[in-house]
Amino acid sequence: MDFKQIEPVYSIKTMHKIPVIATLLLATCLGFCQSILAQNHQDRCITSTMHQGSRQHNLSAKNLARFETWMAQKRIQQTAHRVQEIVYEIPVVVHIVHSGDAVGQGNNIAREQVIAQMIVLNQDFRRTNPDADNTPEMFAGIAADTKIQFKLAELDPDGVKLEEAGIHRYEDRSKERWSHSDIQDILKPATIWDPNKYLNIWVVPLSNSRDVGYAQFPEQSGLPGVEPLPTDKPETDGVYINVLTFGSNYTSIGSGFRLTFNYDRGRTLTHEIGHWLGLRHIWGDGGCAQDDFCDDTPLTGRSHLGLSNCAFPGPNTCSSDPLPDMFQNYMDYTNDACMNLFTQDQKARMRIVLQNSPRRKEVLANAQLVLKNRQTQALANSIKLFPNPTGEKVQIQMQNDLEGEVKITIHNLVGVVLHTHLGTKTKAEFQYVIPIQNLPNGVYIVQIHMKNGKGRKRLVKH
Repeated sequence: MDFKQIEPVYSIKTMHKIPVIATLLLATCLGFCQSILAQNHQDRCITSTMHQGSRQHNLSAKNLARFETWMAQKRIQQTAHRVQEIVYEIPVVVHIVHSGDAVGQGNNIAREQVIAQMIVLNQDFRRTNPDADNTPEMFAGIAADTKIQFKLAELDPDGVKLEEAGIHRYEDRSKERWSHSDIQDILKPATIWDPNKYLNIWVVPLSNSRDVGYAQFPEQSGLPGVEPLPTDKPETDGVYINVLTFGSNYTSIGSGFRLTFNYDRGRTLTHEIGHWLGLRHIWGDGGCAQDDFCDDTPLTGRSHLGLSNCAFPGPNTCSSDPLPDMFQNYMDYTNDACMNLFTQDQKARMRIVLQNSPRRKEVLANAQLVLKNRQTQALANSIKLFPNPTGEKVQIQMQNDLEGEVKITIHNLVGVVLHTHLGTKTKAEFQYVIPIQNLPNGVYIVQIHMKNGKGRKRLVKH
């Protein structure tokens, strides 16, 4: 099969270009470079193709300039206020789409294949990838640990622990293969988990096997001058990947997965999530005059689709830039084996999106709601006792997004339960007054139990 016309969403720019502010003015197009597969044209990544066609009708140059101006300002603020960077953790759900295959067979891929893909994804975004040493010395100084990582969700949208972390197996016997339009119009709206809590990834057998993936750009940002595309809707937000390019045969998990040659190292998802976080292809989806809005990626005239010779320096497609093309960037179209870096400006762009764009920033804020190991922490951090110390009664106050049955107990320091209350939490705020007037003065422990977490507070009665 020929995958040469499938384009992942990648983008990076030169170290010797226009001043940073001017470049960043353009950089805000982060949400606008999303490659989308054209119906009659296959690319390794269809995100940009689809987006370019829609953009002509929906986005003016003035709007793009305003968005890039906003991005430039955010970048300047980010540089001016240097603080210790937080490692952002993004919860992931993988929707495995099949037409009745047994688990681990055909398109109903095994859990191990998902794990192999997650290993690669985190290695690439944290720059712990084993091939990081292959980055040319010329670019090594700007190669970035994005401090973004991904974790399979532990809980489903109802707060129930998943049998397979981060995996939702979806059977639809009406289709063996899916087109882009069917995925957008039918599959995604029917299966998506709350995009304010999860990065949704669909692993799908595509009707055009030469296509590899598509990502929805963070365009619906609510920022001045930004007009959302018709396809940019909450019910379609996320990434879909061809089942033949999802996973890797080059991790400790194994090497026997059914993957397309040259796209069998998991870099398709790395590329597409780059788009989901606002990156453009390194050639800006144009020629040497088109920027990708990252100042540390060399100007590039075209993609390097199918490039299998990873030897440096490789091509230089823009005579106006003395630097060779950065075909090693995850936002190019080279074979998986040649890719090994994001740049510092790409990192900054992705982190700005996570900090500001709707559904991206909410995914970070709500991570604890679907990552089970954070449920207890989220609950404990939101519990308050007032007043404390107290004489006759105390009020428990909670402010969080957890819902369901609440069990409140008071026990003394040797563990004897003195009071129990059962209630139900149906909204963010929860309050309950504990009568303690009959308890002797002393120190007590108040415990709050919910389905996926618990918290405790020390109470003093005087």
